[in-house]
Amino acid sequence: MKLILLIAFLFASCTHSTDLKINYKSENIYDIEIDAKKIIYLCSTPGDPSGPRTFFTVYALSKSRIDSFYTRRALDLKECKSWLIETDQIMKGAAKARVVGVSGHDRDFIDEDLKRKTNNEHSRVRSLWLFSRIMTDKGCVGHFGGECEPGFTEKKMFITP
Repeated sequence: MKLILLIAFLFASCTHSTDLKINYKSENIYDIEIDAKKIIYLCSTPGDPSGPRTFFTVYALSKSRIDSFYTRRALDLKECKSWLIETDQIMKGAAKARVVGVSGHDRDFIDEDLKRKTNNEHSRVRSLWLFSRIMTDKGCVGHFGGECEPGFTEKKMFITP
C-alpha cells in the first residue's frame, strides 16, 4: 500500500502542470501556451495615451512573469480595434491560448498601458516580442500573413536558404 502511495505521489509531482507552458524558446522565437483567461489584449499607446499611434498588444499573465507581444508597425485606432474584435471571436469560450512572438528579448519594464488596463494590478513586463499569432480552439489571428495556415512554423522565418 505504501508503495502505491509513493508511486502516486511521485507521478503527481512529476506531472504537476504550470500555468505557462513554453512550447519553444530561442533568441528569435517565443511560443507559449497559457490559460485563455490569463490573456489580456488591447490597443496600446506607448508614450501618449491621447496620440493616434497604437499597437495591437497581447499580454500573457502567468504566475511567474508577464510577456508582451505587440504588432511591428503602428496602427490607426480603427485598424487596431478590428484586431480586438477578431481576437474577441477566438477568445470567447476558449480554454487555452497559444501565443507566438518573434525577434524579442527579455526586457524588464513597467508597462503603463497594462497598468491602466488592470487598475494597477499588473504592470511589470518581463519580455517583449513582435506579435506573430494567437491561437485557440476557436481560431487564429496572425500578423504577418500565413501564420494561421496548417503546417506554418515561425522557424521558417529564420532559416537561411
